Amino acid sequence: MRLRPLISAAAGVFLILSATGVDAKRLDETAVKASSRPPKDLWLISQKTDGGINYTICVSKGAVKFVTGNLAVIAKAPDWKVSLLNERTKLYWQMPLSDFTGLAPVENFDLKQLGPAVDTNDETKDDKPKVAKRAVEKLEGKPEYSAEKAKKMGFTPAKVTVWTCSDIQADPQALDVLARLYGTSGIKGIPMQVQMETASGEKIDCLKTEWCFDRNLSPLFFDVSKQFKKAKSQADLMAKLNASTARGELKPHEAVSPHVKQLIKNKPAKPIATSPSP
Repeated sequence: MRLRPLISAAAGVFLILSATGVDAKRLDETAVKASSRPPKDLWLISQKTDGGINYTICVSKGAVKFVTGNLAVIAKAPDWKVSLLNERTKLYWQMPLSDFTGLAPVENFDLKQLGPAVDTNDETKDDKPKVAKRAVEKLEGKPEYSAEKAKKMGFTPAKVTVWTCSDIQADPQALDVLARLYGTSGIKGIPMQVQMETASGEKIDCLKTEWCFDRNLSPLFFDVSKQFKKAKSQADLMAKLNASTARGELKPHEAVSPHVKQLIKNKPAKPIATSPSP
């Protein structure tokens, strides 16, 4: 019978939103609406850098949430103000989207202009490649990094290849938040994989998507809970985040906000192959 799946879906939404401080009446209303909402109104993406840092990205048409460790970034319509949340200390900081320039804990690729990749494989040139079962566009170019940035990376990239996905029906502002985080302002869509190639030909997967799937979710998921208090400044919020990591009070890049955990608990049993494939 169809009744059991609908009840399960409503219960799942209740568990997700219980961590956001929403009252019971609103939870009941949200659960009923969620059970009848059309599918694919939110994408949930899990990514990992070559340094082992985990990113969880939640993207819907009018909102975006990015989580790494105990740090969360939220922005939503209509004002698209960017909220930074320290999940451990329950502090937040907010700023206009125009003032948001990325964050130190998130890899900034500083990629402004790339062109379509030239595929010499005759067998696959007519097929669109995929990453985590999502159709992507393959772009490539030569990054122009300063000596300081190359030193920080540990090598000087001779070429960069990026696989981006534009299938998500998200507002431009949602994608702009991610572009400011990743440093991909000149690239359309969501970066699903970033690969750097050294002068010697070694290829390094700086960013890989482990899996991507759909979820139905209330817009309340993107609210800042009343449990959070405003920090003195962005620097204060980030300093407390870094201090807690240094003292070993959390496992770096492994913690995920409780309500995101509810979303990903039913992720695919086996990781989806991430190598671009036709």
